[in-house]
Amino acid sequence: MTHNFSQLETKWLNPICRFLRSVYKNIHLPSHDISHHIRVWHNCKSLMVQPSVYPDINPAINVEQLLVASLFHDTGLTIDNSEKHGFMSLEICKEFFNQNPNLQIDNLAMVNFAIEHHDDKSIRVNGFKNVSPALQLTRLLSTADDLDAFGIIGVYRFIEIYSIRGNALEAIPQMVLPNMANRFENFRKLINDNSDFTQYHTKRYHDAVCFFKNLDYELNNKTINLGNHTYFARSIIRNIIEKGYSIEQNIDNEISMLQQGPILDWFKQLKNEIE
Repeated sequence: MTHNFSQLETKWLNPICRFLRSVYKNIHLPSHDISHHIRVWHNCKSLMVQPSVYPDINPAINVEQLLVASLFHDTGLTIDNSEKHGFMSLEICKEFFNQNPNLQIDNLAMVNFAIEHHDDKSIRVNGFKNVSPALQLTRLLSTADDLDAFGIIGVYRFIEIYSIRGNALEAIPQMVLPNMANRFENFRKLINDNSDFTQYHTKRYHDAVCFFKNLDYELNNKTINLGNHTYFARSIIRNIIEKGYSIEQNIDNEISMLQQGPILDWFKQLKNEIE
C-alpha cells in the first residue's frame, strides 16, 4: 500500500466535506460532526503506517478506500442516533457518489461494507492478516474510530451521545466503561506491541476510564455536592445539548470563567484534542 496521503486528500476532502456540510445543516451533533470524521481519518493514517500493521494489509485495500470510509462512517447519526446508524451512513455515502459520478473509487462495495459495519461488534475478529479485505478495511476503520473515544475528547463524546440517546447522567459511567474496554481490546488485538504509538493511546484509554470511574463515584456519593467530574459532565449536557452551544463555545466560556484546577485543565486539554 502506497501512502500518497496529500494527493488523495486534495482529490477527496473538499468535495466530500462540501457535501457533508449539507448533510449536517441544521443538525447539532458536535461529538460526531465533520471534525470527528477528519480525526478518524488522521487515526487511519497513523494505523496504516504502524510496523505491526502495514505488512499485513491486503493489497486489495488502498488509502483512498480508507479515506472515503472514514469521512462517511458516522454520518448516519444525523438520521438514526442509535448504534445501528451504519446503514444510514452507507445510504448517505451512496448519495454522495450518485451526485458526483465523476468521482470513482476501486471496490466501492467494500467501502460501503466497512461503513455499514464499522460499529458491529459481532464481526470483530481476533486476527487481521488472514481475514478478507472487507474485514481488514472494517477493522482499520473501527479501530481508528475507537481511538477517538479515548482521552478527554472521548469523555466528552460519550457524555454527549449517551445523553442524546436519553440516558440519565447517573447511568452513563457504567454504560461507557464496558464499551471503552471493548474498544481498547480491539485496539490491542490490532496493535500488539509496546511502541510509543501504543503507549500514547493506552494512556488516553486509562485517562478516560479514570474519569468515568471518578464520575461514577461522585454521582453515587451523596456527601459530594458537585464534584469536578460531575461539573465537567453537566457543563456538556447543559451547554452543548440543552443550549445548543458548539463545543468550541463551551470550552471558551468555561476557560474564561475557571481560574485553576482540574476542570480548567480538562477543558484546555479538550481544546487541544479537537484542534
